Amino acid sequence: MSNSHLWFSMLPYSAFYRFLQKSGIVSKNEKIVGFHAYQSFAKGEVQPELAHKIGVRLAEEMWGDRFQVVVTTHLNTNHFYLLLY
Repeated sequence: MSNSHLWFSMLPYSAFYRFLQKSGIVSKNEKIVGFHAYQSFAKGEVQPELAHKIGVRLAEEMWGDRFQVVVTTHLNTNHFYLLLY
């Protein structure tokens, strides 16, 4: 997760290619291949930048280097929310 800032500038096909490269390392006996989580904030609770920082920190604490994680910060409602894949 230390290179999480790189995802911002990566084109979708590049991110997918990197995912495929790394997923080849995962053992075929691995039972967990992915997670999906979300976090939402009350209206006015945080600004988008802070919400995203919280999401990146959450991903680092929950999954560390065991999984690649994409953190998305959504601004399309009257409150901010994060999706973590």
